[in-house]
This record gives sequence, structure tokens and C-alpha cells, in this order.
Amino acid sequence: MLNMSCILYSLRQVRASFIVLLLSGCLISHSVSANSPDTNASTNNDIISDMTIGDASAPVSIIEYASFTCSHCATFHNLVFDKVKSKYVDSGKAKFTFREVYFDKFGLAGSLIARCEQNSEFFFKYSGQLFEQQRAWMKTKNEAELLTYFQNIAKEQGMSEETFSSCLNNNINADQLLNWYQTNAERDEIKSTPAFLINGKKYSNMSFEAMAEIIESELAKPAR
Repeated sequence: MLNMSCILYSLRQVRASFIVLLLSGCLISHSVSANSPDTNASTNNDIISDMTIGDASAPVSIIEYASFTCSHCATFHNLVFDKVKSKYVDSGKAKFTFREVYFDKFGLAGSLIARCEQNSEFFFKYSGQLFEQQRAWMKTKNEAELLTYFQNIAKEQGMSEETFSSCLNNNINADQLLNWYQTNAERDEIKSTPAFLINGKKYSNMSFEAMAEIIESELAKPAR
């Protein structure tokens, strides 16, 4: 469990360690200076938006708070998410939103890359691969090797090395994402991951069967 003071302290640590990561020479490419973020990359808080899949008018809204470096989050995405997507999202019964939680610099780095194309399709494909390969890339203590994992996953999704480096070096976007996360976490009182808001009610990690029961209960309610 995390109280908000811990989250705020964590954000300070993440912000500082991410800058160290950029300045340490660990990036795959140095075409963009760590002190000079890409001017074409998003630098406005208004551009930071939820990553959502499914029908916008679906009767059930599922919002997940998760970290790319959280093992329980990976378990949910590797074992539960596809079932939820297939049964409820693809059928138009639910929409699913993913909101990142930042406990460390690599979770933030993963988010910068996942959001680089600024569309949900790339975000969910890239995020899915991060979770699927989490055990492999989390084993390494070498930062350059770990970032190579990230780049290879991005390359498989069609991202160029130049785009990867540009997005990863975007200090301004990184800072805005941290502030965006802090606002979301405080408002929704997020204290652990994964956490879910299903039609506004908060739940902790759960199995597919447990989530399906909640969704079915929401679907059975009279339309508002």
C-alpha cells in the first residue's frame, strides 16, 4: 500500500532518476540532447490524454491504474486483460482506459515510448509487449541493455530509432506525465497497483471471473 506522501516522494525520486538516466549516456541514440527536448513532441498538458479502447458510449467504463514495472500488473495483462477485451470491450459493452503509475524511471521511460505515437492502438500493443516481456527486461541491471529491450519492442511495432530517441529524450513531456499522474492518483486515491475504477467504483487486483461478475452486474442495471 502507498499513502499519498509516499507517492509524492516517489515522484521526486522518479523525476530525478529519469534525468540521471538521460544524462548517463544510456540512450540508444544521442540525436536529441537531454537538455533540448524535441520541439515536435507534445509539450502541452492538454495533449496528454487517456489511452482508451472500446466504444466511447459503452455502458461500462473500466479504468486501470498500473505500472509497467509492477509484477501484479503484468500478471493481470498477461492472464486477464485479453479475456476482458474479447468479451466486453470488442463487443461494445465496455471501454477500457489505461492510466500509468510511475514508481521508477523505467516505468516512465516505457510510458514515454508507449505514448509516442499519440494513439491508443500503438499504446496498447506496446504496453502489452512490455508486460509480456517484463520478466526478461526486469532481470537486467544494465540500463543500456534494458532500454535496448524497449527499443526492440518499439521497432517491432514499426517505430524508427529516431522517433524512439526523440520521445525518450523529451524531458518536458516526462515532467508533464508525472504531474498528470499525480493529479489522477490524488483525485482517485490510488494507493496500490493494479487498481481499477469500474463505473466509478474502485477495486483492487482481481481475476477475470471477479471482474466479469462486476461488469455483468453493471450491465444489468437500468440504463441511465
